Amino acid sequence: MDRITEQGRWRRLSAGLDRLDQWSQTASQAQRNAVYKALFSVLCGTVFHSYPVVRCPDRTEQVAVLVRPDLVMRIRLGTGTFDIAYIGAPQLVSE
Repeated sequence: MDRITEQGRWRRLSAGLDRLDQWSQTASQAQRNAVYKALFSVLCGTVFHSYPVVRCPDRTEQVAVLVRPDLVMRIRLGTGTFDIAYIGAPQLVSE
């Protein structure tokens, strides 16, 4: 089982809090709640069961989590850790 498909294991957030803070300044409360819920699912290892998740074709170490139809979170998964790479609109996910 590789790092991307590993399920059911707790992970630790190792980087990306600055991105989360910056994004949350302009996000609605509903968007923030949705992202926090998705982040918890990454932490506890249920994200692959709870959300549509796809590999990023241009960044193979990352996956995109469709949090809501208008909101994507891109994360890098490591062994026991993850980083927040992007939070925002789906059309900007490849940036």
